Amino acid sequence: MTWEMKVLCLPGCECPTILRIDLFGDLANLPSLKNNKLPGTNFLNGKTLTYLKLFTQAFYAQIHNLNYTFKDKPVFMLVSCAPRKRHFDLDNCFASACDLLEPSSKMVGMKRARPRGWGIGAVENDNQVTGLAVKAQDFGLNFDRTSIFIKSTMSVRKPLIELINEFLP
Repeated sequence: MTWEMKVLCLPGCECPTILRIDLFGDLANLPSLKNNKLPGTNFLNGKTLTYLKLFTQAFYAQIHNLNYTFKDKPVFMLVSCAPRKRHFDLDNCFASACDLLEPSSKMVGMKRARPRGWGIGAVENDNQVTGLAVKAQDFGLNFDRTSIFIKSTMSVRKPLIELINEFLP
């Protein structure tokens, strides 16, 4: 498996102004967690679990002592997906990115009895994430990577409202 990650974190007062994660090589193929469970179980297959742990390790190796967490603040995330050789579901890709933002200490299992063991902790819970996933080539972007852009919702509120208003009569 070939992979590379680049992380950009621009500090702000209480939380980063932007957190950007660029994924290259095999790491750019963000897996769909919903479609990669062992048949008849709620357990991830080994290849997907390895990916999630590599993502987590690569992130921590780059972030050092920067304040990269948005804590419990609402965030907006844009996932720009690299081209793939096979079909993939953008919604599932976005959901996987949301899960990766949560802390590795998140309790999982039938009785929420064990920590998940992967995730970067940029947000406390994925329910505070709003956003979308796009295929970069659909927008004329010649990206060889998957990029995850995260900002506080308040910082993108005005341009998003302007975009929404363009669709209104």
